Amino acid sequence: MPQVPTDPRDGWMNGEQLLIPRQHLDASEVDAFLEFLFADVAQRPRPLRLREAAAVVRYLRLLTQFGVPSEVATRGELAIRQYRESVPDEDKKSLWSAAKVAEIIWGDLRDHGMISPSDRTTALRFLETHAESCAWFYAEGALRFVKEFDVPPESQNLVERFVRPPKLRSRGMSASGNDNPHLQDDLSERISAAYQALQRASVPKSRDRIAKALTSAGIQATRRRTEQQTEWGWQHVHERIKQYERTERKRIREVLQVKGPVLNADVLKALQPWRYRLADKWIMAYRSNRTHDEAGQPSAGQA
Repeated sequence: MPQVPTDPRDGWMNGEQLLIPRQHLDASEVDAFLEFLFADVAQRPRPLRLREAAAVVRYLRLLTQFGVPSEVATRGELAIRQYRESVPDEDKKSLWSAAKVAEIIWGDLRDHGMISPSDRTTALRFLETHAESCAWFYAEGALRFVKEFDVPPESQNLVERFVRPPKLRSRGMSASGNDNPHLQDDLSERISAAYQALQRASVPKSRDRIAKALTSAGIQATRRRTEQQTEWGWQHVHERIKQYERTERKRIREVLQVKGPVLNADVLKALQPWRYRLADKWIMAYRSNRTHDEAGQPSAGQA
């Protein structure tokens, strides 16, 4: 049976372990760590529709290029000119933010928007018609590229990323969590990371502690079968952890070529380093966030 390297003590180490050393929580850090995890759960952005998103981007662009406060706009050219000669710093910040939002929306629309790609014939016809808009220096090479290249069948799994929604996002992290398009948030990952971190710190009744932190954060539990909202209990935390680990367990069984009854000892042995890395990742993110807060700087987030 093929064997999977499972632990640095077996003489194997991957890139993630080289980048993130083993992390341990002190007892005094537990409450702050749980508050950090559940105060800002990442959500998956809603799909962008071409016409609506493009129209909003154009409007934001117009505002950032020509916009003035509404009360200034009604007072005539002199007031507008005087305002533009001395734009308040606060308005400059708002303008910059609007411009960045337009860039983000446009990038998400390009890569993840609800757009069906054209075929080769349509693309060639468009490029030939609008070549002057691209400058011939670029258009000529683009035309040759479209004529002579194609996406091989083996790369279809890579093509799928262009029709998937953007990765999970929160206020503090620009991209986070599992890239499974079926997941709408990273709450299960955070709960699992909390459990592994608290277990490592020998915190008693870890599931109860996590349930209380989730309740304090204002997050409601959901009964999967009925979608009914309910309060968190240790059993809800336990179910979330099992659900989150199910995919990784399946991957390990496939690599180990386990057939029939699950070989729990082998699967658990291979699962443990993955659990270590999950806890390390989120403890490191917590400490990085705390360092930025103490320095009075915005958090850099996580890619």
